Amino acid sequence: MRILFILIFVYLIFSLLKRLVLVPFTKGYQNQRSNQGSNSKSPKREGEVSIEFDPQKSKSKEHSVGEYVDYEEVKE
Repeated sequence: MRILFILIFVYLIFSLLKRLVLVPFTKGYQNQRSNQGSNSKSPKREGEVSIEFDPQKSKSKEHSVGEYVDYEEVKE
């Protein structure tokens, strides 16, 4: 019977410490995540489309992946 009371007491202390220590961290983390989503470069209305083009980042035709090999089907 004494062991049961000790286990219940330890459980209550652990749950109290968990609420005091972990809950503020999780709320801070949630606030930080929600603030990251709202910090965009410029506020845009819903449905507004903007296209940004950077000519320096465009694909160059000089860069080749490899040589083209003609595919030939073989019938058995």
